[in-house]
Amino acid sequence: MIGLFVEAIQGRTGRVLSDAAWEALCAWRDETGIPLVLSEVNSGFGRSGRGFWWLDGARGDADVVMWWAGGQVGHIFVSPRVFVPTPLTLISTWDGEDLSGTRLLYQVYATRQLDLAPLSAWLDATLAARFGASAVGGAGLFRVARHPAAARVQGALAAAGVQVQRLGDALQFAPPLTLSAEDRAAFERALDAALA
Repeated sequence: MIGLFVEAIQGRTGRVLSDAAWEALCAWRDETGIPLVLSEVNSGFGRSGRGFWWLDGARGDADVVMWWAGGQVGHIFVSPRVFVPTPLTLISTWDGEDLSGTRLLYQVYATRQLDLAPLSAWLDATLAARFGASAVGGAGLFRVARHPAAARVQGALAAAGVQVQRLGDALQFAPPLTLSAEDRAAFERALDAALA
């Protein structure tokens, strides 16, 4: 497929696609006819800070939205304009599709019941206080923090039972949506020790 592929929240840098940039891309798409493909891998499922999807708060639709739900479940949502009715042939090496679908449906229902704003505000404040606001990117519940000793910090967090992804000097933070107050306090202690 030919299209312009963009991420709502960039995984490596934490840069967030602005509403103005998205509107300009939509205008460009309308002029050229080239479809816009939006990746909601980092921002979907309530992590965007603006709704269930980043696109929920945007003016203008994507032609294609891609989202990885975890495990072996990926989703591609397409507009009628770019839909191809010819069925795709997919080969699965795993027989858990119905289990994955049921799990995902339950998670969608459960996630829509959560008020994620307090958790998002906590994560923002916690990371900004420890890394400095200028070193933290991302939005909502997907954050990227830069640190010159990111490998050491990642190792210390792993030793404390906290898993974060590291890409160079960037650490990705995407906490569980159901993080308890006790878990938040434990995370803060582990992060303080890792940064000491």
